[in-house]
Amino acid sequence: MSKRWLFGGLMLALAAAAPIFSLAPAAHARPEMRAGDDAPKMVELVMTDGRVIKAQILSETATEYRVLAFLMEGFPAVETTYRKSAVQEVRALESDAADSADTAPATKTNDNANKNTTNAKDADKAAQIILTRVDGEIGFDFSPTPLRKFFTLVDETFNDLDDRGDVVTDHRKDHIVIFYFNTQTYEEGGIDGLFSIMDIKEILQDEMKKGRRIVFWVERAVNGAAVLPMMSPEIFFTDNGDMLVTKDLDKFGQGGDDVVIEKQISLRLGHCEGFPILGGYTDVGPQIVRAMLRSPYEFWYKKVGGKVIAINDPPPADDIENWIQLSDDGKGENQDKLGEDDNLFVIGNDRLWLDAARAYDLGIAKAICNTTDDIAFHLGVGRNYKLMLEDGGAEVFQRWSRELDRALRQISQGGNGRPRGELWKQFDKAGELNGIQAQLGRRKNSLEKIVGILRKYQEVFDPEGQSIAQLNVQIELLRQQIMQANAQN
Repeated sequence: MSKRWLFGGLMLALAAAAPIFSLAPAAHARPEMRAGDDAPKMVELVMTDGRVIKAQILSETATEYRVLAFLMEGFPAVETTYRKSAVQEVRALESDAADSADTAPATKTNDNANKNTTNAKDADKAAQIILTRVDGEIGFDFSPTPLRKFFTLVDETFNDLDDRGDVVTDHRKDHIVIFYFNTQTYEEGGIDGLFSIMDIKEILQDEMKKGRRIVFWVERAVNGAAVLPMMSPEIFFTDNGDMLVTKDLDKFGQGGDDVVIEKQISLRLGHCEGFPILGGYTDVGPQIVRAMLRSPYEFWYKKVGGKVIAINDPPPADDIENWIQLSDDGKGENQDKLGEDDNLFVIGNDRLWLDAARAYDLGIAKAICNTTDDIAFHLGVGRNYKLMLEDGGAEVFQRWSRELDRALRQISQGGNGRPRGELWKQFDKAGELNGIQAQLGRRKNSLEKIVGILRKYQEVFDPEGQSIAQLNVQIELLRQQIMQANAQN
């Protein structure tokens, strides 16, 4: 649901808000993992980073193992996946080795995501994790003011800053902030929702520069929210997670001046490409972003020595069999033929979309995780961690959403089934008052109050200040009319 406001023909972000909501995950087709005929056997996975992990291999594909990993003695096993490129050797163990292990798999649920839970064997050495859900709309429910307040709460909770305001070296790895994303920027704006996250990007950059470890866990990220997680080197997906953009940037500004439009498209594309570059995905990220945003950009990739190579044009004909194509140019015979009820991101390939399997294979997702224990393992803290804050800090954002909702009940212009705000109702009823001065005064007073609310929440309702400027012109005209009316009496 987008938040928009109509004033004098100008579209502004001021509509009735639903602070918290969920988007149903798309039912993407994913590569199947086929288990063998035999019962899972205990093995040791010798990882390329030196770790040795006891596990049962449940199934495998050409690129990965799905396993039940026994990470710490005395704790339940965790179902997870590993890339084969990260496994140096698979060692067989005795068949009865599994009997001594606790083989109960971790429950595949996020119910524990917002509980203040201690899974630490040694509380003094336990990693500390703040896990907060991000629902609603980026740039509205999740915007700069509550985000700054959230990180103030993070600093107070971790209590780990030095005299310069940087995170002390000892806690740069084990004090972790995880944003669980089930969010979007407003759909009507398509990728223009990117501009609502530029201030958010700066805040997150500042936090990372001071040593704060920030992780994104993606269930759904749409439009501008699809590129935001890419600024972090640590991204994880749920098994039904996806990233996508609902509008084609190539259709931006159709009917206008071609040169001006292309400059605007290039500006937006350049901003988007900066996110994966910040996150370190320089070999594949910009290519992903281009193919997600503009249908003429194709997406092809192959792996060479375990490294992903991606391009946005067809590969040479004599090498094409070594490449995998995920999106075409959407032209002519390549244009998706979709029915009215067809889901572009299930059967279409004019533009790239990422589900968990694709994100993992391309190296965007470090792993596919469905539980807090699972992601904690992949973050290198095993089961020795504590979840800080009972709600993960979500109340900061929920309080902000409630404030915006109250503001909208005052200043929304209504329409499209939405009620007209109380201050606009007062403006409308000014004509019922006796005397021109009283009528003009009521209108002026109503507009001044609207401007006051707009200024307080300007980052959401009027980031460019155009509405405030227009209203101030109207207020000045009313002031002059009041002076003229007084002079005539």
